Amino acid sequence: MRRYLPDPSVPTVDPRQAVLTALRAADQAHAALLAVAYPPNASHPGWLVSGLDPATGDIAFRFDTATTEWDQPAVEAQLRHHGYTSMAGLLHEDWTPLPDDAGLSTHLLDARPPGHRDTW
Repeated sequence: MRRYLPDPSVPTVDPRQAVLTALRAADQAHAALLAVAYPPNASHPGWLVSGLDPATGDIAFRFDTATTEWDQPAVEAQLRHHGYTSMAGLLHEDWTPLPDDAGLSTHLLDARPPGHRDTW
């Protein structure tokens, strides 16, 4: 029986590292949430937008845009509809690209009333 081990001379990339770096930055900025948008791929046909808790990394919400093109105004409208405002939307800027084409991110301000539960 043969085992194929990774070649130690080939550098490896952890795709989660970009998100972890963004989570740390959001935590240091005391952001309520971090929104991360992943580009379309085989598992989701449109941009997948997730809201992550910077302190725990837990997913607060997620939705698929169902469009292959990035449509920031539509995503911002969906976030506002559910009581969130993004820093990019407030500043009328683009979301921050994550390294290695992993996606986009922005800090979210939680504007929901206390105790509000949303079901996306």
